Amino acid sequence: MSNLSYHCKWRIELAKQICEKVKIIEGVKAIVIGGSVARGYADEYSDLEIPIFWDKLPNENTRKLIVKELNAEYFYPYNYEANEDNVILQKNIFLILLALNKLYFPTFKWMYKSLETFKIKPENIEQRFRDIFTYPPKEAYENTLVIIMETLDIINEVYPELNTSVILSKLKSDRIPHDNPVNIWV
Repeated sequence: MSNLSYHCKWRIELAKQICEKVKIIEGVKAIVIGGSVARGYADEYSDLEIPIFWDKLPNENTRKLIVKELNAEYFYPYNYEANEDNVILQKNIFLILLALNKLYFPTFKWMYKSLETFKIKPENIEQRFRDIFTYPPKEAYENTLVIIMETLDIINEVYPELNTSVILSKLKSDRIPHDNPVNIWV
């Protein structure tokens, strides 16, 4: 740890403090540090990614307990409508469609061009993906959600033995937005 930057070190120490509070919550199986901090690349602009692995998906009460234990608040509402999130969703859908089409990963740089060649995909997805960035945030979110639902339908058609009900229930659940930024320690 001695050769890590100052920005990595203090984020790792904060992650340890957070992990101490979260690891006691029922159902937590593992907690890791991810992203640039885990790779030793963190700078002053880096966030702190702490994926939590569960024996089953946490319910709303468990999520509220975590927020309470950390003396935190939700930074983003669950249905955050940012373009950055749409890019992440598009990349994830792209990876799913690659798998469904049994194709190798060509890099994200060629995502739209590659989508044109896919046999298994939502109709006109390459143009719909591009169009999303021209819509107001709420409309972009709604259109992205439609593409996700269409992709899940395709998964169910191609692999009916897969259970996508957990994903569907998450997508259809109403969430309470929290407008204030994270404040871990007071």
